[in-house]
Amino acid sequence: MSAVRISWPRIASAALVVVLSACTGARSTPSPAALPSSPGAASGSTGASASAAAPTGALRYLVEQPEDPKDLDPLKAHLKEFGKTNPGITVTLDSLPLEAMRTVLQTQL
Repeated sequence: MSAVRISWPRIASAALVVVLSACTGARSTPSPAALPSSPGAASGSTGASASAAAPTGALRYLVEQPEDPKDLDPLKAHLKEFGKTNPGITVTLDSLPLEAMRTVLQTQL
């Protein structure tokens, strides 16, 4: 029986590629916000209307539920300040127990 020679650097490199490619969150198609809204925007022209538009949208901020709900107060204050400086963006803070978060993340990914 011949011995099988394992190339650990190749295995480590392959594993690293798999992990990094799975965690990038890259999309194969651009999001609607990344698409140009007018033909002039596609050519790279920088009009005043494109740079003057304030960003808008909604974000979900998911964190592990702390033992003491007051531990979330600094984060809530930070998100409130973020909302004042970015009025077009709505941030929803969700806190879940760790086991529930794992299930939620697995189903949403």
